[in-house]
Amino acid sequence: MRCVSALSLKTVSCRSWWRLALLVVVLSGASSCAVRLAYNWLDFVIGWKLDDYFELDRRQKKALNKELEPLLAWHRQQELPGYARLLRNLSADLAGPLTTTQVTHYLDDWEAATRRLAERLQYPANRVAALLSDQQVTAFMAERRHKQAERRKDWQEGGLAKVQRDAMRKLERDIDRWFGSMEPAQRQLVTEWARWQQQYYPLWLDYQEQWLDTLEQTLAQRGSRQFGPAMIDVVINSGRVGGGRFSRHVADSRQQWITWAARLSATLTPEQRQRIRSQLDELAGDLEALSGEQSAVVAVIPQIAVRL
Repeated sequence: MRCVSALSLKTVSCRSWWRLALLVVVLSGASSCAVRLAYNWLDFVIGWKLDDYFELDRRQKKALNKELEPLLAWHRQQELPGYARLLRNLSADLAGPLTTTQVTHYLDDWEAATRRLAERLQYPANRVAALLSDQQVTAFMAERRHKQAERRKDWQEGGLAKVQRDAMRKLERDIDRWFGSMEPAQRQLVTEWARWQQQYYPLWLDYQEQWLDTLEQTLAQRGSRQFGPAMIDVVINSGRVGGGRFSRHVADSRQQWITWAARLSATLTPEQRQRIRSQLDELAGDLEALSGEQSAVVAVIPQIAVRL
C-alpha cells in the first residue's frame, strides 16, 4: 500500500524530491519485465523531467548525466534489496490484519529510505543546481506558483464538495488497482478519508504556499554549503515548513493515515489479500532482479539526453 493522502501534510514527505516518487510512479503501475525496463530508463526519465522543469542547456544535461550514473548505481545496488525485503515482509504480514504498530514500522522504514536517498542526493543535486541560471529558477518558481494559484481558484469556485469527490475518485482507483473491487466497509473508509481531505484542504493550500516559499529560498542557496541541508529540510522535514506552524498538523495527519491503513487492512477479503500479496511479491522479485543487473541502456542514455 502506498501513501494515498492528497490532504495529508505528510504528502511532502511521501512525495520526496526528484523524487523517490519518480521511482514509485514508474513502478506502481507496472509489473514484471515492465518494471525492469522502466527502472533501467529512470535516468532518462529524470533527465527529461528536469529538462521540462528548467529547460536545461547542453552543458547542464551533460552535468546531470554525470551525476545520475553513480547515484542510480548506488541506489540499484544498495537500496533496492532493502525495498524488496520490505515488500516481502509486508506481504507476509498481510496474511492477516495489520496493527497500527506494524503500519508505523513500515512507514518508518519508508521514511528512513527517503532520508538516505535525500542525504545521498544533496551533493550531486547541489552541483547540478549550481549550474542553473537565475532566469531558469525564476521561470520554474513562476510555473509552480501558477499551478498553486489554479488549485486555490478551483477550490474557491468548486468548493469543498469537489475536493471530497476528487479524493474519493482517486482513492477508489488506487484500491481497485491493488485489491480489486471494493467491499462496503472499504467504501465507508474511503468516504471517511475523503471527509478528512475536505476538512484539511484549505490548510493544505496554505501549507503548499509556505512550502513553495521555502523551496524558493533553498534554490537561492544553490552552490553554497547551505543548499544540501536546506534541501533535506524542504523535502524531508516537512513539519519545519513555515517555522513549524504546521508541525502538529503533519504529525496528526501521519497518525491518522496509520490508523486508517490498519483499519483498511482489517476489511480485506481472502481474495483481496491474495491479490495484494501476489503483487507485492512480484514487485519484490523484480527489485531483487534489478539489484543484480547492470542497466542495459546506461551507456546510451547520456548520449540521447544530451541531444534532446
